[in-house]
Amino acid sequence: MLAIAFLFVGLNLLLAHGGPVRTFTDPASRPARPGVAYRVRLLTPCAPAIDFSGQYWAPSGGRTLEPPAEPATATLVSADRVVLVTGAGQRFRLVPRGRAIRLSRCSSPSP
Repeated sequence: MLAIAFLFVGLNLLLAHGGPVRTFTDPASRPARPGVAYRVRLLTPCAPAIDFSGQYWAPSGGRTLEPPAEPATATLVSADRVVLVTGAGQRFRLVPRGRAIRLSRCSSPSP
């Protein structure tokens, strides 16, 4: 009976936080003009992924953000390329991911 109680509590905690992956759908950003740097917010504090110019953008492959990540700006370079510059001065080449993107949750910092 105790094992069932722990299982129930564990499932509640997992489902309450949405699980290890978060899905973003329906970007709310408006179209951007090429060559203009726009201030943007990162979708999560640990990934260089943004809602920009009507779709989601992220780099190819995994990347690590150095603090401070924000404020950040994004510049539309072409229909398939955005340059993201973070508060720490990191530059990322982002590619379009469409109207939905799945991102892993950020891990908790170690004490």
